[in-house]
Amino acid sequence: MPDAEEVFSEHPEARHVLELAHSWARVATGKQRAGQTETLRFTAAWIGFNALYSLASATQGEFDRIRSFSSRADVESLHEHLLRSNRKYSLAVEALALSPVFNHWRSEWVSITNPGRMQQVLEVCYAIRGNLVHGHKSPESERDLHLVGAAYRVILPLVIHFAKPLNFFRVAKDKRPRLGSVAGRRGGGSYARSSLNELDAALLAEFSEGLTFADLREARHRGPDASPGVYAVVYPLRHGPKFLRVGTGGWHKGKDPNVSIDELRKRWVPRSRILYFGKAGGRGESGTLHERIKHFSQFGRGSKVSHWGGRLIWQIERSEDLVVRWRPTPDDVPRRVEAGLLRRFEARYGRLPFASLSG
Repeated sequence: MPDAEEVFSEHPEARHVLELAHSWARVATGKQRAGQTETLRFTAAWIGFNALYSLASATQGEFDRIRSFSSRADVESLHEHLLRSNRKYSLAVEALALSPVFNHWRSEWVSITNPGRMQQVLEVCYAIRGNLVHGHKSPESERDLHLVGAAYRVILPLVIHFAKPLNFFRVAKDKRPRLGSVAGRRGGGSYARSSLNELDAALLAEFSEGLTFADLREARHRGPDASPGVYAVVYPLRHGPKFLRVGTGGWHKGKDPNVSIDELRKRWVPRSRILYFGKAGGRGESGTLHERIKHFSQFGRGSKVSHWGGRLIWQIERSEDLVVRWRPTPDDVPRRVEAGLLRRFEARYGRLPFASLSG
């Protein structure tokens, strides 16, 4: 029977892996020091978190389920509240933001560029969890223990809060509980439809679940196909907007895209989450949903591209977190579909959506 050194000579990577496994076995069976105890607690907290995001979304793939859960309006709201009121939580997020993590499972670096974005925070926590359970973190490494401890202090408050049925579920007017997030997806990421009122939900019933502008700007999220159709911009946050005197929209043909704060306040429709309807392509018109939404996003980053319509949304703080949803119209004229949506909206609210400046 070969001895250990003979085995290691044939499988040089095995020495590190087996030593790591043995270290974790000692943690599991012996007395743990502080950082190691938090690692075991993080594992337990993640099991509870796994149950929550699996219940909240029926999308395929664990990564997509976490992204779906993080896009719920109530999850974003809780994150914002904890950042303001829970010092341990805010310090944990700060610690994670200072340490980019290599996700060995997906072979990519993940980092937090905006601590206010729950999705970025949970993606880093997911990378830490993946590295931990797949043998890429050591109980003897102070950095590894520090990161796991920070992830634990982020995940635990979410589990404690959403494990309560009245927090996880929304109660409809008919008193029957329903999930705060839509189970299915047709377009990419997920948007918490529970924050839509009855009319908004009806208007967007045939639209994709959509993606935030931040998601659309990432290479791995292609967005809609190259087909004609209509699209909408939806406000996903629970609190009201903060308007910017000077937004991020580009100057097209020398024209200032900004209007006064007073004008923005007058145009805001407080009962609706729908901010804008747009169209792409159709008979006699060029452009596709993919192209128009791409140009819209580029305009919002200051580019001098042609997408003057909907420009007021770029005077909303955190406009990158607004959600874009789309609806291909292969058997209809996009202009006619858009006009119908605007008529129904105006009939209910007495005016057009916030950033739709003409009907």
